[in-house]
Amino acid sequence: MRTGRSSRCSVPMSAVKEPRHIPEGNVPICTYNLLERNMQTAIVVYQATSLTIQTNETDLQMCRMNDDPVTLTAGEHSYSMGAGVYRIVSGQSVQVSGNASLFESHATTNKTNIPPLPDKATQSFPPLDQSAWNNFFAVPDAKEWSAP
Repeated sequence: MRTGRSSRCSVPMSAVKEPRHIPEGNVPICTYNLLERNMQTAIVVYQATSLTIQTNETDLQMCRMNDDPVTLTAGEHSYSMGAGVYRIVSGQSVQVSGNASLFESHATTNKTNIPPLPDKATQSFPPLDQSAWNNFFAVPDAKEWSAP
């Protein structure tokens, strides 16, 4: 049975009722079902702020690079966000709003497309570069993965 993959550092959403965190060298991991999620939303927060995130889905996670994921609930909710890079993998679009000078948001409509790396992010979060960005947003073909 194909159920998705475990991926390093605050990587995507969970399609299972209870996200499973597996310690691997002190880096948080979350598991998710790639067969049910096919969109990625990148959120880059440059300064601590409150963002409103709206989704129509349940069992989503917002994963922060090098940190534990946060479970998102359906509807429109306000979240206190620290500076950093976040990722949401979903089956439907996710709306993100707040002070536009403090964050950027980019979405893809395909789970294998990687959102563009904002120039401001590489300047704000050294040593963030294209390689680290690609690794954080990389999603393999779900057909190639099975449960460990």
